[in-house]
Amino acid sequence: MLIYPSLLSINKEKLKEELDALKKAKADGLHYDVMDGKFVPNKFGGIKLLNKVKKISDLPINIQLMVQDNEKEVKKYIKAKPQGLCFHIETTKNPIPLLKLIKENKIQAGLTIDLPTPLEKIKPFLKDLDFVLVMTVKAGAGGQKFDEYGLQKAKEIKKLYPKLPIHMDGGITIQTAKLCKKTAHLLDVGSAIFKSNDYKKIISDLRN
Repeated sequence: MLIYPSLLSINKEKLKEELDALKKAKADGLHYDVMDGKFVPNKFGGIKLLNKVKKISDLPINIQLMVQDNEKEVKKYIKAKPQGLCFHIETTKNPIPLLKLIKENKIQAGLTIDLPTPLEKIKPFLKDLDFVLVMTVKAGAGGQKFDEYGLQKAKEIKKLYPKLPIHMDGGITIQTAKLCKKTAHLLDVGSAIFKSNDYKKIISDLRN
């Protein structure tokens, strides 16, 4: 199971120090949220901060767009050449053209399903994905408690498409990581890592 620290919880005033510490702690990659303040109430991310992160760290980056205008933002963030790029099923009627565009740029293409959204909304598109991101909290803010409704959806996806990598995001702790271990390929973890005094230990414990 891969562990990607979520930069939503990083101390931006100590960006280099934090990113260097995550590299030394053997994080597998980084998770970068983009929030527009419309689809979700909060704002975070932006291309300027992402470019700063990329200059400091060579860890692979997955980008999660939490925005209303997927077409505009996908085209913008493709230029950053992340490892993976996903957007929410709730903000698109037909994700296929954007998924195709992402893949054409040699970037892993994914869709995110928010916690309240029933699985039926994303089912028709699972076969077209390089990965799926299942929210285990409601999208838009860090520090929320893990909700097993998200885990139930992830387990159902695994039954339908056993080889499709499942990423899970929200309320991940040592305890909830244990619940996800047989289902998730990758965990995005924010507060549990950045509130820890020992990044290496917490990442190792989450992974194992």
